[in-house]
Amino acid sequence: MAAGVAPALAIGARADRSPPTSSPSWSPPFPFRHILAVTLASLSLLLLPPRHAAAYSRRGSQRSQIATRIARAKAKAAARAKVEKILHCPAKFIVSMCRDNVGNIWVGTEDSGVYRYNPSASAGNRWKQFTTADGLGDNNAYALVCDKQGRIWAGNLNHGVSVYNGKRWQDYNVIADPKRHVLAGPIGERVFAEAVNPVNGDVWMATSAGLCRYKISDESWHYYTRANGLPSDQANALAFGKHGRLYVGTQCDGIAISTAREHYKHWRVIRGPWKMPTRPSGYGLPSNLINCLLAMHDGTVVAGTDGGLAYSRNHGRSWRYLRGQDYVAKVRGLYHPPRDWRPAPPRVLNNLPLEDYVTCLGEQRIKMRRHGRVHDLLWVCYRQQGYEIIDLRTGRKFASVRDPALAKTDGYISAMVAGGRQAPILARYGGSVTEFKLLKRAGCRPVLVIGAR
Repeated sequence: MAAGVAPALAIGARADRSPPTSSPSWSPPFPFRHILAVTLASLSLLLLPPRHAAAYSRRGSQRSQIATRIARAKAKAAARAKVEKILHCPAKFIVSMCRDNVGNIWVGTEDSGVYRYNPSASAGNRWKQFTTADGLGDNNAYALVCDKQGRIWAGNLNHGVSVYNGKRWQDYNVIADPKRHVLAGPIGERVFAEAVNPVNGDVWMATSAGLCRYKISDESWHYYTRANGLPSDQANALAFGKHGRLYVGTQCDGIAISTAREHYKHWRVIRGPWKMPTRPSGYGLPSNLINCLLAMHDGTVVAGTDGGLAYSRNHGRSWRYLRGQDYVAKVRGLYHPPRDWRPAPPRVLNNLPLEDYVTCLGEQRIKMRRHGRVHDLLWVCYRQQGYEIIDLRTGRKFASVRDPALAKTDGYISAMVAGGRQAPILARYGGSVTEFKLLKRAGCRPVLVIGAR
């Protein structure tokens, strides 16, 4: 008997994971224990009071409703998500872009010169390249603009500006060179930005040595530097209002503003804080580094910085700013973050722009289908988080498209053309990922994406 009891005790110890006892015990095999546990759990649910049973059923119905809503939202997003059109530019590193008076798209690149896209040409002849062999100063066009006469102005890296009149290119540099057919023009050899005055058609350039103005009336060059009241000689952005009010975004000294009545001799300077603001929104500029400027049709002026978005409704006299959703991580990464600082709640954080670093801005005027009103929509493009379409008057976001592929590469949205009734165009720097999923909303026109596959 002792020899037969010992194995039974050993088997029971393994099944129950309990130390063996001196008296024999029986434990059911694993399947029977599982069935017993399920049965007891079911009986406990059946024996619950009515209010607890109702709570359980209510929770189940809420979960099913949430799952149904999520499924419907995904279905709607999948139906709206559509790659509208991709223009496969042969160049990879796109840094500037403009549209001429006849609808052609001009693209400025690094190391590849300038490309012209003719949408009405045949499929194999839509892209045409211009390089130094065609008369460009160099193959790095960091700024492009089309004047009222239809000429294309390409701002070069080290050779001033090159102008295309429809037949040939003419290069204008700091010093004239008759042997190379180069004429004297800009004050600086590097051109960062260009803009056309809507009042008189003059072409303005932000160079490495100050502002340069080409007067159409007498074909003369005029220069504006710190000696004329500018806060800095290095500017990144230019924008004109309806009546010729000029906004100059500098690299380290905020925004300078002047008007045609003052003959651009008196400049009012708006500077941002020297320390990064720790609030999600506030008054003034969030940063002194201005990446881009936009003067909208309704008079609103928008500035894109490395610390968020700023806008003014009174011609630049006062400003309000909005930080990006990544500002929380930046504040937490400070060496000495404020002791009493608290991050914005989720409802506020979700309404902020996607990112602090704004690369380019655009405007699109659409007519709403419901009430027939015209809305001026603001396109905000970022370095890593895609783009957004925002109505600044209502705060409504018509589309907010994150592109996770951008964060995994060295590319970002580097240029944009929008305005009027023509479709807005986005261009990427890098070109490794170009297939954006663009949301098509009611009243919005298709979006063209330029880049190399």
